[in-house]
Amino acid sequence: MENSLVKLKQKSKLAIDSCDFFLLSNHEVTDATTNPSLILKVLIQSRYRQYVQEIKASNLTLPREQLIRLIIVNFGKEILKRIPGRVSTEVSPQVAYSVKKTVEEAYRIRETYLSLGENLERVLIKIPATYEGIKAASELEKNGVRCNMTLIFSEVQSLACADAGAAVISPFIGRVGDWYKMRGRSWDLVEEDPGVRFVRKLKFTLANYGNTEIMGASFRNIDQIIALAGLDLLTISPELLDDLKGVNKSLDLSWLEDNHTAVKNKNSNALDRKNFEKLLASDVMATDKLVEGIKLFQEDSQKFERMILSDDLR
Repeated sequence: MENSLVKLKQKSKLAIDSCDFFLLSNHEVTDATTNPSLILKVLIQSRYRQYVQEIKASNLTLPREQLIRLIIVNFGKEILKRIPGRVSTEVSPQVAYSVKKTVEEAYRIRETYLSLGENLERVLIKIPATYEGIKAASELEKNGVRCNMTLIFSEVQSLACADAGAAVISPFIGRVGDWYKMRGRSWDLVEEDPGVRFVRKLKFTLANYGNTEIMGASFRNIDQIIALAGLDLLTISPELLDDLKGVNKSLDLSWLEDNHTAVKNKNSNALDRKNFEKLLASDVMATDKLVEGIKLFQEDSQKFERMILSDDLR
C-alpha cells in the first residue's frame, strides 16, 4: 500500500530541507538546500565536525570569508552527489539589503562551485526576497544565474520575483501561520490555515509566470504538506519526510481546480521601489516576518562563523 510520501512524489517534486547529506540515501528527493542555519544543526554530530575540520586543515591560509563560503559550498557539493536535481545555496544574509553585494556574493558562490568541478546548472542561488534581493535576482537571471527567492510572505514579493524571472520562489507556510497564532487566531481545518491559503492563492496569482516554480517551505506538520500536494515543489524536513512515510492519507487535488482568476497582466510594476514598499508595508504580517526572518538568518550566520572559526573546529 502506498504511503503519503509515495503519493506526494507523484504530484510534486520534493526537496529536503536539511544539510545532513549522510541522510539523503534514506530519502528519495529531487532537490535540496544548504545554508548556515541548516549546517549549524548538523555540526552537533561528530562526523560533520570532522568533515569541517578536514576542510579547514586543507585551507589554513584561506581568508575567513572565503573559508566560510568554501565550507558551505562543500556541503552543497556533497548534497549534489546524492540527488538528481538542484541544490540551493544562500548568499550571506548580511548582504540582504544590498543589490551590489548580493550579486557579487552570488558570483563568488558560483565560482567556488566551479573550482570544485560542479555543474552550475544544478546550483540555485538562494536570496532573501527584500527589494534589493529581488533587484539583484533580476540582474542575475538576465545573465543566466538561476535564483531561489526565500522568505516569501506576500503577493507583492511573489509578483516582483516572478517579474524578475526568478527560477523558484519559496513561500514560508509555517511562519505565516505562526504570526497569526501569536495574535490569537486559530483554525480547525488545514484548509483554513493562513499559510496554506496564501500559497494556494499564489498558485493562481502566478499562473501566467510559467518559468517561476513555487516551492512550499517552512512546514509545521504533514497536514500542511498534504494540503499543498500538486504544488511545483515542496521542501520538507527529514522528520516530516519520515512522518509522511508512516501515514496513508489521501490527496485532495481539488484546490487546483478552484475558480481562481489568474493574473492577466504580467506587467505588475512590482519591481518599482515605491510601489513595492507601499504594498509590502500594507501587509503587516509579511513586513514583520520578512524583517524577523532576515534577522534570524543573520544571527545564525554569525553563530555559524564563530563555530567554524573556533578552536573546537581546528
